[in-house]
Amino acid sequence: MCAPLTAPRCAQTAFLLLYGQILTLFDRRWTFIAAIAIFEIGSLLCGAAPNVNVLIFARAFAGCGAAGIFVSVLSIIATTTRLEDRPKLLVRVPISLVELEETKPRTLSSVGSFRCRLWNLFGHRTLAR
Repeated sequence: MCAPLTAPRCAQTAFLLLYGQILTLFDRRWTFIAAIAIFEIGSLLCGAAPNVNVLIFARAFAGCGAAGIFVSVLSIIATTTRLEDRPKLLVRVPISLVELEETKPRTLSSVGSFRCRLWNLFGHRTLAR
């Protein structure tokens, strides 16, 4: 199944290379923190959106931060781990991000599948509370 092309995905794709260049020029930690801040501001704007146009813009803005988080995490893992441990960690990062993207419920009828995805992602601790 092909994922739909949405505003956050377009923004992520557009900003991946830019964040790669930013990471070569500036400190990885502060770039990562700035990307988290951009993502959180976008999420805040999503929650406060008065209409759908602002919501689309806010999701695209959050997508810019998500691109920075993704590239920063890969860069930090690549520089702080041993070569033998990298494949185990680098495989988990994209899979966990895809799983988190897929855990968002699309409609009210998908709540059952949403709970199953949460169970698969986090285990029984999430649903037991």
